[in-house]
Amino acid sequence: MFSCNKLPSSVKALGYSLIELMVTMLIGLIILNGVFQVVMTSKRSELDHQEISYIQENARFALDVLSRDIRMAGYIGCANNNTDQVNVITHDVMGFIGTAGIKGFDGDSSANDFPVQYRALVKDKTDSLLIRRGESEQEILVRSQNPITDTITLWTNHDFEQHQPLALVDGTCRFSALFTASKIDNAYTLSHGVSQNNCNDVLRGRYSCGDCSGSNCPRMLPSASYLAGARIMPLISNAYFIGESSLLPGTPALKRQSMLVDGGAITTRTEELATGVENIQFLYGVDTNQDGEINEYRKAAEMDVNSDGVINSDDWERVITVKIDMLLISQAPVFTNPQTVVFNGIDYLGLFMRQVVSTTIQIRNQNT
Repeated sequence: MFSCNKLPSSVKALGYSLIELMVTMLIGLIILNGVFQVVMTSKRSELDHQEISYIQENARFALDVLSRDIRMAGYIGCANNNTDQVNVITHDVMGFIGTAGIKGFDGDSSANDFPVQYRALVKDKTDSLLIRRGESEQEILVRSQNPITDTITLWTNHDFEQHQPLALVDGTCRFSALFTASKIDNAYTLSHGVSQNNCNDVLRGRYSCGDCSGSNCPRMLPSASYLAGARIMPLISNAYFIGESSLLPGTPALKRQSMLVDGGAITTRTEELATGVENIQFLYGVDTNQDGEINEYRKAAEMDVNSDGVINSDDWERVITVKIDMLLISQAPVFTNPQTVVFNGIDYLGLFMRQVVSTTIQIRNQNT
């Protein structure tokens, strides 16, 4: 006969109950959420550090470039404010050539005040600065200058180009001149005769092309020459401004437009220095009473120091220091809620990180 055996009553079903399974899943979700939060916080922190580094590196580089150029503004060897200077260059490349070592342009003024070469590129409400100086690293000693043949002979060979703007200062620091090389005779000799870029061939005196013409300049010294010990160097002119980045469209950047000779013609070239520079403002420390001390800081539009109704090189030669205020912006959004930064009286609102950096640079070669 068949028999049916029953399981012992003490044997129960094995495994997790539904409640235990749900509790386990809940604990797992809590742990996963914690891990997720840690990962997100880590990524957020990494992003913050990346953007902070991006801003600080660009700020450091931009200020370094500006500082080095501003310090040397107006440098022409040992020439100083008491040096008689001649400027016979007729082609000023819309303001890039001049006797003042520094000239500023106010972003709050009309854009027409900016040099025509880059005025259309300048970001609205941002300032610009133009630095003129001799290139100290390419100074060459002069052996002699002949005012009759308009030739300058050097002790060592040179690589100057025809029509290149040059600066010359005599060994006594009493005279200096701005002119272009009208002709390159050989590796040791160049000419400074009247040409398409030189209004005159007399390099001793105190006058500019716009002051007089021909032999009518009252302070011209046609028979005087620069003796051995004089120095000659390329004339550099750099303009700094804020424009749209060519590398990252839509991003502001600090740019520099430099004067150069291309195919025998004086022209300019623009290069990008640092991205993320959103605004820049310059204030100029001015010696109003010529005692060698800063009396006040002025904007470019307020630089009529001698109150004659015109802002010219005489006013800009009173500048001793330049104060730079620069606003930088991150590449990517950082904040979850919009943040406001006030710069130059303007509210900048957004999710991007912004930082203001400031410094003051002393000009070594003005007011001396």
